[in-house]
Amino acid sequence: MLHKFLTRSQLIQPYIKLLLLQIINKSLDYNRKKILKEIDIFTHCQGHQNILQLNEFYEEDENFYLVFDRLKGGV
Repeated sequence: MLHKFLTRSQLIQPYIKLLLLQIINKSLDYNRKKILKEIDIFTHCQGHQNILQLNEFYEEDENFYLVFDRLKGGV
């Protein structure tokens, strides 16, 4: 009798979501108001199939972190 065993990565694979992280350094060309406006636009477009989906964002002293769904295809 043969049993098929799944590795740990095979068990959790369907639940893995690929994400894209954009880091915006505040010390470079930084305009907090523009970045917050961009975040506002992404939140208003949530759920649209043709627009990149913003999952979360974080702000620290030196950086903004924007977390997006990773898109399939492209280059």
